[in-house]
Amino acid sequence: MNDALEAYGYVSDNSHYVEATDTTVYPGEYVTDDLLGRKHAKDGLVRLMEQLAVPGGGWTSDRPDRISGDTARAAMAFLRQLPLRATLPRISPDGEGSLAMLWEGTDPLLVTIDNWRIHMVEGATTAHAKYLDDVPFAEEIPEGVLRAVLDH
Repeated sequence: MNDALEAYGYVSDNSHYVEATDTTVYPGEYVTDDLLGRKHAKDGLVRLMEQLAVPGGGWTSDRPDRISGDTARAAMAFLRQLPLRATLPRISPDGEGSLAMLWEGTDPLLVTIDNWRIHMVEGATTAHAKYLDDVPFAEEIPEGVLRAVLDH
């Protein structure tokens, strides 16, 4: 495999190219049922963001089950950028127009998308919780946030 292709994924133990760093499955790739399942699940979450967005984009307190248009667009971009090997989060509108994403485990990870800003708590609900607050998000998931997600 050439180096240019490796920039889009990795080669598995059986020498098959099995993953892209974005959500695209390229023609000629070897894909597994697990990989396809993850892609479909991620695509479903992206579609859900469109459904959760307030029509017209503005959020009001009379619709706590919705998220703002900017939050929906940022959440869709965030999800699309997650590598397929990443575990997908449980999601919920936070009641204030933002979206909470939770990766459960012994050290839960909470990421809140608030328009084009990210708030993160590593070890949420634990005594050793670490907070990363008000991180701008535009074109790429910030490295520290992506690393924390991939560790879950």
